[in-house]
Amino acid sequence: MTSSRARDNDAAPSHGTSGRRALGRDRVSRPLAYVGGAVLGAVIAVAGLAVHRHVDAGLPWGLVLALVTALFATTAAGILAGRVGAVVLAGGYAAVLVLTLSSRAEGDYLVAGDTLGYAFLLGALVALGIGVVATPRGARHTSPARRSDPRTLDP
Repeated sequence: MTSSRARDNDAAPSHGTSGRRALGRDRVSRPLAYVGGAVLGAVIAVAGLAVHRHVDAGLPWGLVLALVTALFATTAAGILAGRVGAVVLAGGYAAVLVLTLSSRAEGDYLVAGDTLGYAFLLGALVALGIGVVATPRGARHTSPARRSDPRTLDP
């Protein structure tokens, strides 16, 4: 009769060829995830640009929606892909914000120079910063093979 500890050791994953294949996939999937995060940040920024001026009954619900979305998306990226993932998403978002500060061919701007415009720009940067800083310490993207190996877990 074997003890449960011996069975657990027998069930531990081997680090043979399957482990190398999982790590090889990780080398490809992680950069793709970061590119996807930057694109997602840009898409969320464009959506925020589209709704930040909506005001109903005196309440700037579009601005609130844009800022909350930026905060939650950055925090989710941090949980799923680690702090680097959160920074990449925030970078994609911030790149769109920087591009919106330049004037368009028609002579106007995408973000008006009024209270709502400045609140959107500054609020988005604050929300992105909070999302990056609020990333849990142990959150990082690892392959399933590495997650199941107790030697790779954070203490």
